[in-house]
Amino acid sequence: MEIHAYNELYLSHAMITLATMLDYAVVFRNESIDTFFEDFITSGLAAQFEQGNPAVIAGKSGIDLYRVAKKNFSENIPDYISFHRTSTYWVGRSLAYYQWYANKSFQEIVADV
Repeated sequence: MEIHAYNELYLSHAMITLATMLDYAVVFRNESIDTFFEDFITSGLAAQFEQGNPAVIAGKSGIDLYRVAKKNFSENIPDYISFHRTSTYWVGRSLAYYQWYANKSFQEIVADV
């Protein structure tokens, strides 16, 4: 039996949250995925996500995670509604699943690429 950082019941929500965060940063805000993901890792959010902190994997939206990663609390965030599932969105979903399944840190995953 594999041991994961958090229960599989949270996995779907965690995948959507990470996917939305990446999609918002890269597609909507036009940031480099590499630069933004480094911000995500260095902000400490990635470690909390990896450990299954419920406030991060289920208690915040992807936009909220973006704001924390960028330390951007003063700017009014424009409305973001995306009905299109971009390749960046699917990368985020897959990345969240792989991190949960393999029980690797995001830093290890990035280093493997």
